[in-house]
Amino acid sequence: MSIEHLVGLSRRSVKLALRRTRLLVWATVLAVVCAVGSVTPAVAAEQHTVWTKRVSGVTSDLTSACFIDTKNIWAVGRHQTVIHSTDGGITWTSVETPVIAEPPAVVHFDGVDFANDKVGWIVGWIETPRQPTGKRYAAVILKTTDGGATWTRQTHPDGVDRWMSEVVAFDTMHAYAVSGVDTSYGSTGKNMIYTDDGGATWQVEAYAPAGNLFGFWGWRPNDFVRQYVAVGFPNIAADNFEVGLAWETANPLSAYPQALLLAIDEGTTWSNTTGERTFIAVGDTAPSAESTGVILRATDLMDADWELIPAPTPARLRSVSSANLHGDWWIVGIGGTVFHSHGGTAWTTQANPAGTADIWDVDVSAIDGKQIGTTGDRYRGDDYLVAVGTGGLVMTGERPRVTLSTPVTPATVRKKVAFAVTGSVTPAHSGATTPLDFEYYVPAQRRWVRAGRVLAKNTHSASRTTYRASFKPQVVGRWRVCAVHFEHYEHRFARSPYRYFTVK
Repeated sequence: MSIEHLVGLSRRSVKLALRRTRLLVWATVLAVVCAVGSVTPAVAAEQHTVWTKRVSGVTSDLTSACFIDTKNIWAVGRHQTVIHSTDGGITWTSVETPVIAEPPAVVHFDGVDFANDKVGWIVGWIETPRQPTGKRYAAVILKTTDGGATWTRQTHPDGVDRWMSEVVAFDTMHAYAVSGVDTSYGSTGKNMIYTDDGGATWQVEAYAPAGNLFGFWGWRPNDFVRQYVAVGFPNIAADNFEVGLAWETANPLSAYPQALLLAIDEGTTWSNTTGERTFIAVGDTAPSAESTGVILRATDLMDADWELIPAPTPARLRSVSSANLHGDWWIVGIGGTVFHSHGGTAWTTQANPAGTADIWDVDVSAIDGKQIGTTGDRYRGDDYLVAVGTGGLVMTGERPRVTLSTPVTPATVRKKVAFAVTGSVTPAHSGATTPLDFEYYVPAQRRWVRAGRVLAKNTHSASRTTYRASFKPQVVGRWRVCAVHFEHYEHRFARSPYRYFTVK
């Protein structure tokens, strides 16, 4: 299939066109697995994310997913598929949308996003049978104002006559959507639209970068401050910082002028207590099945400073999402690929359930600044993820819960005589030490007084971390000790039960 043909397709069509024949087998396997229920979770060697395959109840390819909160998740896909979960992705229900086109035309959805738990948008496209003349595709925009109970089609501007690939809802009134262009049928090249009135009217972004746009990220705290970034084909990474000004377009992959960039997200890279904004874009070196995946990283978009980051495998990549508050990233792609990084510079492969097919999208609940709920409260999740893909694939991911054993000490020890304290942390982690907090009881005050913190030395195995420390008490009486665990600047915290002992 030629590049000229591929770039005229939607993001979903590109992915489907590039899919290897062997992945049709995985879709069949997935349908069989879904019929009998979820499979046993698989934990990656780095022990960072536990992925579990769920029963979606559909067999159409799912292309986009988004969290409203850790319980409410929406996903959309081919053949006008819309599913919703109210229990964190464990179970799913199909949702009906209006009849948009009559057979033989079919409707495919490529993007979904919600401003809060009531207002959200879906974008996609109508595909009609190939004809010698005439347009084969048409854009589709749907909106809900009642939490997905009903959906209404909205009118897009003239000239936006191609598939819509992604929508980003900033609030109930403001949203952006991007699309491809179809110059073969006289398209005007209008590939980005926005609304300032909740979708009653959509306007063309006059200064949008030329080309096919697949991924979009935006930040809009008010009508005068904004930052938008879009990626696409060929080799497009463009940004805009001020209202009414032209987009600055970069071609970040000089070695791959036909690079197909499909998704982008923003997060934070932490160094001690200092955070640096980081952007990650992903895609392929070219729109072909023989291409390899690419990861791009930037911290200064004003200078178009994009860096090509080595990937753990050559798998083609489809989506990226960040837990913005603490610098964790996930990338998904062809063949069930899942990468993880803390900071976006070094990536590791994560395991997932056997037989996982192509993954088209991933979303993380812990995204900073996402306004959630009717009150607009800001939500901070705990790295709870959802990934969707071929054949109705749905997986949920979460960080394994940290368990610390009760520290082991002698029942009775002597004052100013050192003794050993041991214990374990499950799952294993990469830290060099485990903090131990020691306290002694003051009867006259009827309270526990902290005596200090000792950093126990860690030893790691495949499944757990064990620690050992030496402590010399200076006060006689009742004592207690507990182990604590911090990771990613107190994002994940756990405390063990107390161990009580006597000092004589």
